[in-house]
Amino acid sequence: DVVLIGRVVDGDTVDIYHLVADRVRVHGINAPELHGVQHVEGERTRARLAELLPAGTVVLARFKGREKYGRTLAELLVKDGRVAAAVLVAEGLASTWDGSGARPVPVPTVVQAPAPGVPHAP
Repeated sequence: DVVLIGRVVDGDTVDIYHLVADRVRVHGINAPELHGVQHVEGERTRARLAELLPAGTVVLARFKGREKYGRTLAELLVKDGRVAAAVLVAEGLASTWDGSGARPVPVPTVVQAPAPGVPHAP
């Protein structure tokens, strides 16, 4: 299906438009949260997903049902045909996760200078 990207909410959640507005959980991954210990990594992952899926971009989506909180699950393909989730995993920004069992720790917490434009952790 063809969808319009609204905005990237975090590293594994995107608002889309597909007949109606919907919040989509990116299928197959878990990304760092925007709060807590991994907030710097969460910001990096969100920024990268926003680069891959810029607001206003039309992309292909493969819908996979709904997850336990009611969000639509979908694979989202970037302009060059790669699966966004696979890119994030390959770049070490997210972990694979099928949605069952405990969430994996997305990526190791790295102590380093933040990416440009990302605030440093206190």
